[in-house]
Amino acid sequence: MSFLIMNSGTDAARERLIDIFWPDADPEHARDSLNTALHSVRRCLRTSAFEVDRFLLVTKSVIRWIAETDVDANEFRQLVAREEPAADIAALRLYRGDFLEGDYDNWSVQERERIASLYETVLARVVRSSGDVESARRFIARNPYEEDVYATLIEAELAAGSRASAASWLVRCRRALAEIGEKPSAAFESRFKAIENFEPSASDEPDLPFAGRESELAILAVKFGAQAAQGSITIVHGEAGIGKSALLERSTHIAAEHSLRVLQVRCATPGPNTFGPWRDLFAAVGAGDFDAFVRANSTDIAAAVAQAIAARLTAPTALFVDDAHELTGDALDIFVAFARIAALSHAVIAAVRPEGLGALRSLFADMPFDELPVGHLERADLRWALAQSLGDDRNDVFDVLYSRTGGHPLFFNGLLSTLVSSGVLARDGRIWRLTKAIEPDVMLPDTVRRFIGARLHARGDIPHAVACVLALEPLAKAGDLSAALGFDEPSVLDALDDLLALGLIVQPSSGAQFAFAHGLIADVAAAGLNAGRRAAVHRALAQRLKTSDELGASLRRASHLDAAGERLEAARSYLRSAEEALELNAAQDAGDRCDAGLRVIQQVERSIELHAVLAKLYKVAARAAFARGDVEDAIASARNAVMFAEAAGDLRESTLATIDVAVMEGAASLFVEQKSEADHAVRNAIRCGDIALEALALVQQAGAARELGLREVALPAGLAAHDLAIQCDRLDIAQSATAEILRAQMTWWQFGEALRTANVGREEARRAGPLAEAAFLHTKCSLSCLLDRFDEARSQVAAAIGITTEVGALSRLALVAPIDPVPILQFRCHFTAARIAAASGKWDEALDAVERAASLKNVARLPRHRERIALLRIQALLHRDGVGDNDAARAVSRSLDESPPAQGSGSWSDSRELARACVAARIGERADIPLRRALDALEENAHHAPLDADRAFAFLEEAASQCGNARIAAAAGARSRYFRSQRIAAAGAAWGGPAASEIVHAGMPNS
Repeated sequence: MSFLIMNSGTDAARERLIDIFWPDADPEHARDSLNTALHSVRRCLRTSAFEVDRFLLVTKSVIRWIAETDVDANEFRQLVAREEPAADIAALRLYRGDFLEGDYDNWSVQERERIASLYETVLARVVRSSGDVESARRFIARNPYEEDVYATLIEAELAAGSRASAASWLVRCRRALAEIGEKPSAAFESRFKAIENFEPSASDEPDLPFAGRESELAILAVKFGAQAAQGSITIVHGEAGIGKSALLERSTHIAAEHSLRVLQVRCATPGPNTFGPWRDLFAAVGAGDFDAFVRANSTDIAAAVAQAIAARLTAPTALFVDDAHELTGDALDIFVAFARIAALSHAVIAAVRPEGLGALRSLFADMPFDELPVGHLERADLRWALAQSLGDDRNDVFDVLYSRTGGHPLFFNGLLSTLVSSGVLARDGRIWRLTKAIEPDVMLPDTVRRFIGARLHARGDIPHAVACVLALEPLAKAGDLSAALGFDEPSVLDALDDLLALGLIVQPSSGAQFAFAHGLIADVAAAGLNAGRRAAVHRALAQRLKTSDELGASLRRASHLDAAGERLEAARSYLRSAEEALELNAAQDAGDRCDAGLRVIQQVERSIELHAVLAKLYKVAARAAFARGDVEDAIASARNAVMFAEAAGDLRESTLATIDVAVMEGAASLFVEQKSEADHAVRNAIRCGDIALEALALVQQAGAARELGLREVALPAGLAAHDLAIQCDRLDIAQSATAEILRAQMTWWQFGEALRTANVGREEARRAGPLAEAAFLHTKCSLSCLLDRFDEARSQVAAAIGITTEVGALSRLALVAPIDPVPILQFRCHFTAARIAAASGKWDEALDAVERAASLKNVARLPRHRERIALLRIQALLHRDGVGDNDAARAVSRSLDESPPAQGSGSWSDSRELARACVAARIGERADIPLRRALDALEENAHHAPLDADRAFAFLEEAASQCGNARIAAAAGARSRYFRSQRIAAAGAAWGGPAASEIVHAGMPNS
């Protein structure tokens, strides 16, 4: 899409596009890739609520972006070419970053380099003409080798009185030029030599200060204050790297401020030591020779050592024990014994990781102690710390790092180090600045990755392997992990217990059974298997999921097959997951999964089997697009489905796809095309010998013929469809055919036959199921409206709405559906309720019902439905005639398309021409031409299908009278009375409204 927009208004030959984007692909593969890319472009436009044909022209030979589109890159080039100071400043304001950063197609790389070169050119011009410091900084960030730009920055710092910052720029200039074997000129050195001794001494990396933890520090401060004499034990716990040690270190200062003696014990000391850190503490408190003491107290060493140390604590003391989880054996026994004694009059604070927390809880279960959990840092605290470290508020840096780490201090610091080591973040005097945009997936430094890796390996190879597989399949259960690794299930369960104890994974209250404590731990775990082992695990997980009936199993299986390189099987699984999503009415998900299937299948060698999968993927993609209301995208995908089904030699599948095309063209009011596709589908269904398929095609043929006014085709096709459906015992297709027969009979005023069809069809619909019954009630409601039996119509549409509401939450969208899905049925019912309200002059009620129909947004986006809503809104607004209604009606009329109008039982006899004429007459515009066009359109509509043409003529008569056009008012009135009398005569005893002789006004009741 970017390429087409950049070349807006220019024909791009398909072969040229293939050469640019798929130069190494074979011709057939490249053409398929181009079709897939066009499918994605169309879908992107439709998802953004744009009409594709207004933006894109696609023929068999060329593709062109036809919309007038503002492109900042083009505007930037034009501004730079002017070589004027004001234009240069405007160009710099417009430039927001490199062109299509992250896209490495040859054309985009070349364009990016051209624009980047222009950007540096304009930066240099601005610096030299105005000495703008910010432009100089931006230039150096991209090109650090221009001596005169450094001179500008040095002069600016000197002028601001910042000699140290000026010196830092001098040093940076020398270093940059040295990188390319150059050095500053003699004139430059002479000019600035006097400031070289002011080079600032600054850390090579930003250093985050201690931040936050106010509530934790306040809790500990209480232990050191008035309660100190009472003694206490506090267990500080949290995952590795969360900041427990920093919290203890900061707490020592608070303890000292409260005049407590501070003793610090670090348990994670290198090298073996039988008694851990207590030997050193024994000596530190002056208890004597530790070894001699141990030899003299061999009966209960732990109690004796603890008592000896405690005896030396004559003043109130705060003992800080860090990494207490490292204590084992005698060292742990001494700590417990000492804590029990010391806690009577001193403050004991022990920091422990999750793996040691359970043991301490158990050991102190019979005495009081407090727990102090330490979690991730708050956003505000970490934001402040980063600003202190970088010398400035850098939200661009903070937002990426916080999003990636969630406030985990170790990971946050690690990513910050990565930015520095990779050159993305560089010191600029006393402030750190970005040299380029930060990638959202910035990697952890090796030090932190090794730290996480060590934690994953802490309990051996099996827990590490289990963590690796869990990272590849987050929803895995113990049985899945066992199957993927070949370990017995007890070993896997033990490994999961180890990972839980280490705090590496947690057990969420809902969703997956296990989850990593942090996403970065999952990232490290996912990379813990070599490529071959990882592929084998993906295959094993895919095999495990093959027989799973869990929701979403097909999608998970597809991703594993894709990762294992089994592309065709992955595409099949994406197809299955798309079908499942569509059955649940999740149309967007279904489309996304089809796109994923189309993506992976592009890498598979062409074959009949491949074409068959492509056909099904495009078929489901078409139905998903249709369910979203993207009818143009739906038609394009359905045609691709036909093409690939034919290539696969699957006549039945191509016939089904052709029927889909017909359905979608009908929704787009493309009735000529719909009939052509339906005719083709009928012929192919006969060739297949599939009478159910033939019946489906005949229903579409009947509907298209009715819309085109082809009475001699519509009724026979509907009757033939019904007979075939009964033969193959498909009551759903039979009901759909019966409804189409009824619509045709209504269209041409065969009211006697229509009533008989309605009586028979109701029982047939009941046997076909609740949705079939709702669909038939809606169709019968249209018949009641044409007979002016509005009380019956209200009852029927209310019953239909009740059924769709009741079954809506439980409905599944069938993939071959002669009966419309729930959303479309609901739309039609609410829309018909609005028409019934309008027929009684209840305009507020009509508008409310229209809004209920419009709230079904995906359905309301379909072209026919969108037009029906617009026409009825205009009618209701003009008749309600409230404040602002006329302007609102005018705005709606301007939104109507200019394509030929559609006529059918759903729209009754409304038309765009009539709507525009009524608006023009109401607001006082010149209405003679719109009125004449409306009169001609209504005559043509009535000729094809009389329906309720009298109502439409009555509205036209009213509009013409309002603006004083007596001639058209008289003609429209005469036609209204004529059609009204003819409709009453055709209805005979079935008529429910006033007789023709009783009609005073030919319009709608109360109009």
